[in-house]
Amino acid sequence: MKKGILTVSILTVVAVFAVFVGSFVTNSKIERKCEEYKQALSGHTYMGYDSTTTVKHGTVSYHYTMVLNEDGSCSILFKAVRTGDNSTFSKNGTTEFDIDALNWSIRENDDKYELFISGDWDWQGWSAAEINREIEIIDNGEDIAIKGVRSGYYEFYFEPIN
Repeated sequence: MKKGILTVSILTVVAVFAVFVGSFVTNSKIERKCEEYKQALSGHTYMGYDSTTTVKHGTVSYHYTMVLNEDGSCSILFKAVRTGDNSTFSKNGTTEFDIDALNWSIRENDDKYELFISGDWDWQGWSAAEINREIEIIDNGEDIAIKGVRSGYYEFYFEPIN
């Protein structure tokens, strides 16, 4: 009886140790990969673009210029260009603005890696919003691409320009 309890105790300790070691190795691998992506993406400027045609506002093209600084800060210049728009918004609305005072980091989410951007967005003196945005990192082993999704379904890709 004592031998059976001792065997179960030893097996339990071994199992707990194996889970601990496996978790440590997995977390270490994730941290290493996040650091690898951070080194690859930092210090560069990226451009993104998408376009859509709407019934009311004609064709709207969206241009994004994103700067990922080495210190973890970033900024985004957003510009919307409308053609064929007869509404008052195109004549009176702001179509270009900077979003700065943002931070960026790399995260792992469900075995995928993401560029995570966060911060408070102050636009034209308004405290407009808090930004928490995940942008997917696509790695084919040779090249790294960054894929954003706007409004839940418009996909666009950021390309490095420097």
